[in-house]
Amino acid sequence: MADELTQQERDALVRRAFERNGQRFPGPDAPALDPHDLHRLSDDFYLAVGDYFDRLPRRVMSACPYCGEALVRTFDPWGFDGLWWGLDAICEWDEPSPCDHFRVLLGATRLNEDELPADMLMEVQPGPEPPFVVPRLLGLPNMIAVVGELKMLRGGPAYPIVYYSDTEMEPIELHQEWRRNMLWFPKDGESQWTYANDPWDFELEPYVEADQLRWVLLDAGEDPPLVRRASDGETCPFIGLPGEREKQCISGGARSFLPLPDGSVPWPFDD
Repeated sequence: MADELTQQERDALVRRAFERNGQRFPGPDAPALDPHDLHRLSDDFYLAVGDYFDRLPRRVMSACPYCGEALVRTFDPWGFDGLWWGLDAICEWDEPSPCDHFRVLLGATRLNEDELPADMLMEVQPGPEPPFVVPRLLGLPNMIAVVGELKMLRGGPAYPIVYYSDTEMEPIELHQEWRRNMLWFPKDGESQWTYANDPWDFELEPYVEADQLRWVLLDAGEDPPLVRRASDGETCPFIGLPGEREKQCISGGARSFLPLPDGSVPWPFDD
């Protein structure tokens, strides 16, 4: 694997991708690009994108309540202009293999509106500010959620919320991942998509008491992190955190809010 990015290298790659994309699509009033120039700009855009994702940090986000194995995932701690945060996944990249009990990664992110980037390649939907659970997911067989906290250098913190079960499940039974609005699943030999619209619950205490929600302290220096639970006499630090209990959207240096999931059957072509 290539060397992990420094902040300066990461910022340069994000800026390069943003600039090349703007040059590829300069607007309706700009003169048409020479095809050779378009190919050159496109090649450089995807080289920057590929280098960015290949060299992003891989961070411990959670640990399995069944086997104790750490969940390691790609993460961009430097700000929401990073392509990792984008609503649209513009390429695929390799992730470390999770344990067999991993089901889906969701998340929340507390924002500092003074640090929101004005120049972004894509819209970002980082979740609400405080952690939450999806009751429908916790109603699936033997499902347990584990919440943690990741520090960010611009904005944040971020709260990965990871669902684990020792029971096999079809992808369509689960949920689109954190930062995404599409749930892909195989059907009849093809990839199809929908999106989960399940209500969120921010009142975490009942789920902690029922042992359906556990937590890790990612800055405690444990390798792998210890999965903590109320039944062991621990106090969950994620109950009652402040913040907007709404679906956040970041674009052009500003934050707006989208309707919360309400459980209605989604129509895939809605905005």
